Amino acid sequence: MKKIIKTLLLLAAIGLSTQGSKAVAQHFEVGIGGGPSNYYGDLGVYTTSGLINNMHMNVTGFVKYHLNPTFNLGLSISHGRISADDRFSKDEARRARNLNFRSPITEVALRMDVNLPGFEPYNLRRPASPYLFAGIAAFRFNPETFFEDQWVKLRPLGTEGQGLDAYPERDFYKLTQIAIPMGIGFKYALSEFLTLGFEIGFRLTFTDYLDDVSLDYVPYSLMLEQRGEVAAALSDRRWEYLGQEPMDMAGQRGNPDKNDGYVFTVLTLSYHFLDTGLGQSRNRRSNRSGCYSF
Repeated sequence: MKKIIKTLLLLAAIGLSTQGSKAVAQHFEVGIGGGPSNYYGDLGVYTTSGLINNMHMNVTGFVKYHLNPTFNLGLSISHGRISADDRFSKDEARRARNLNFRSPITEVALRMDVNLPGFEPYNLRRPASPYLFAGIAAFRFNPETFFEDQWVKLRPLGTEGQGLDAYPERDFYKLTQIAIPMGIGFKYALSEFLTLGFEIGFRLTFTDYLDDVSLDYVPYSLMLEQRGEVAAALSDRRWEYLGQEPMDMAGQRGNPDKNDGYVFTVLTLSYHFLDTGLGQSRNRRSNRSGCYSF
């Protein structure tokens, strides 16, 4: 994470150091977008129908400052939903595990876009460009599961023994976390002021609990005694799948070696404020009848 932050700061410094020679490029861009959101984690390995059933929508709003044709610094606010369900898995062992979840995701992100080879909507000089991006984000989530015809929030239940004296090393996970957004996109200027874009952004997180699944099973009898029937039932749903009375049975519930993550795929439409003074409008207009100044 420290390496990524240092890289972003370096890119920002490079962009700032070159902005004087490319003043015509400096302007603000404001936009909105939306598209499918997906999750990857301990619940997965889907059939095609599973992927479709667990695809949701995200919406986003953003503002970017164009330092020059190559570097754009952006701030975004996004909201989406993720989910997964073992019953859609290709693997019989996962289906028998019988876990499911859904969670909202609300994210605020700061990022740097790198346009390759460069993007200049003014005068439609370079109206199309692929780009890479990376940054840092804070996001909020809250997993819940469907049980007995209603959605039940999972974190307060401590389904993996969080907060129990028998598991002092297992703390309740925080619902606000840090992520590293990174991805690739393509943008095309419909006019000097309007741009259409498409991007796929992966979020690398530092938690394995987007789905409330990470470690091994806690004995059913212990959960029943200290947390009650609902927590005990949701900590181990294998018996529900098998149609048998619950009992204590050890086993791996998730994979603690890999953190969870999510993906926002977004189609964007944005407006460039080229004539606000920040876009150096006089230079921009003068370039329509002459050569572009580098």
